[in-house]
Amino acid sequence: QEEGGDQPDPNTASGNTTGNKEEPTLGGYDVTEGFAELSIVPITGRDWARWLEVTLAGRAVDYSSFGNKFTWKTGGLWRFMGGVAVRGTYSTAFRAPSIGELYEGVGDAFPNTSDPCDGATDPIIRANCEADLAEVTNGEVTLAEFSDGRTQILTRTGGNPNLTAETAKVWTAGMVYEPEFIEGLNMSVDYFNITIDDALQPAGARVILGNCYSLVARGDCDKITRDPATGLITRIIDVET
Repeated sequence: QEEGGDQPDPNTASGNTTGNKEEPTLGGYDVTEGFAELSIVPITGRDWARWLEVTLAGRAVDYSSFGNKFTWKTGGLWRFMGGVAVRGTYSTAFRAPSIGELYEGVGDAFPNTSDPCDGATDPIIRANCEADLAEVTNGEVTLAEFSDGRTQILTRTGGNPNLTAETAKVWTAGMVYEPEFIEGLNMSVDYFNITIDDALQPAGARVILGNCYSLVARGDCDKITRDPATGLITRIIDVET
């Protein structure tokens, strides 16, 4: 069972300070899991295989926060004559969202970023900005007269209780050399290939702005709020995804 929290002082939680506003964090989850591992050595003492080992493993988990997962691993180690060995594994993996990633209170941040509509020259950005400014201000502010010299924009960050686990597929391969004529010397070369899906991380204000204005197939625009009188960005929502 995991639980955690953070209680900022009332002035910070309400935003009545010169610092950034930060809401309380409180949450937890329960985990049930089981695992099994098996190691088999079918061959030893041969000229072509001094040691051949096969490993298998599996793990089942159930999280109250996002549900259940099953991961597994298989691998092998083959030792030849002369101190040479090769090894390799294939496995699946996951990382559960932390209490902070799930339940962190929403707070203010001011990352270094700027409005892409200010001085835009790219035709795609200009078209997207013209459309947004016309819609938000009812045509009162045009791109030609729009200006925003800020280098920091209010961004609201925090946890997301609807997160699921990030997952991964992992390949490894390697070679080991232990020369028999030098006791204690061990040299190895390994290769790793890791593919992560559904990574747990906030996108970042620059990525959100880029997704909304730099692409024809726009995205993340619902995370950006503009002032209906001036067209200026009043906030960006950048919670964990």
